Amino acid sequence: MKELAGLSVATSIAEVYKPSEYNRVLAICDPGNNGGDGLVALESLSIPFLSVDELPVDFSKDFDIVVDAMFGFSFHGAPRPPFDNLIQKLVHLPNCGQMQQKSPVIVSVDIPSGWHVEGGDIGGTSMCVQIGKPPQIDISAPRENYISPEFLEEHVEADPVDQFRKWFDDAMAAGLKEANAMALSTSGKDGKPSSRIVLLKGVDKDCFVWYTNYETRKALELSENPHASLRFYWDGLHRQVRVEGFVQKVSDQESEQYFHSRPRGSQIGALVSKQVGIFPSRDQWKMILENRTFSPLRDNIQLLHYKGHRCGIIKSLISIYF
Repeated sequence: MKELAGLSVATSIAEVYKPSEYNRVLAICDPGNNGGDGLVALESLSIPFLSVDELPVDFSKDFDIVVDAMFGFSFHGAPRPPFDNLIQKLVHLPNCGQMQQKSPVIVSVDIPSGWHVEGGDIGGTSMCVQIGKPPQIDISAPRENYISPEFLEEHVEADPVDQFRKWFDDAMAAGLKEANAMALSTSGKDGKPSSRIVLLKGVDKDCFVWYTNYETRKALELSENPHASLRFYWDGLHRQVRVEGFVQKVSDQESEQYFHSRPRGSQIGALVSKQVGIFPSRDQWKMILENRTFSPLRDNIQLLHYKGHRCGIIKSLISIYF
């Protein structure tokens, strides 16, 4: 178990901090459990051992990472020498680096040494590596207080599509990631619903437009039951919109115009990814991808299955949530 714990510490450090940029590592280990984790991490990272007497006075000049593997959750009482002095060096290490271009990062095993569990971190730890089983989370426990400005009836646009456009513009202006992402819900003739996230690619007075492969489950369900629900959720603004309506296919000309407006990599990805079925092997998928990458995308037959849908909205079924 000790070997696995130390290896976990070394792996975590290597994943977060690139060895090419952070190659000068110091691990300070005590004789207890945390120190054992640090020693195994030292071996895994191929770090030479130093005695206390060999340590430099100023850590900030000689190291990119300082691993704090001294005291964890189980430690009580005052640290004995030389660990009391080493902890104080770690506490003041971030201040030492203020005048330098880059201050060393501190990685603590369990919790920062000298840290009071109830009082908080007294140092400048950059990362903690906790060894053990992840705690069980009560799914009903997370709570969010939604505080937003009041939204009165006189603030609502008469046309719900205009209201959608206004809120969509707000989401874009707020810098929300992929503000045009929406949950598309469909069901086939069996009545079983399914949902997935797609991207809105157009909106006008009567419809919302998106594009997909016509051989996907969503497209097949729409061919059996041409009704859909769209849901936009903008978490940063505490807003969401639901749209329901009848769905029809866009014209071939409109589909091809959109397809050729996409970056070449996106075009290739759309053509080689069927989104349904199982590829016989990854090698075959790579071969198809390579063939598409180096072949021209001029022939329209390649666009046979990649086209668009247009959701003709029923404006009474546009719901605005705030």
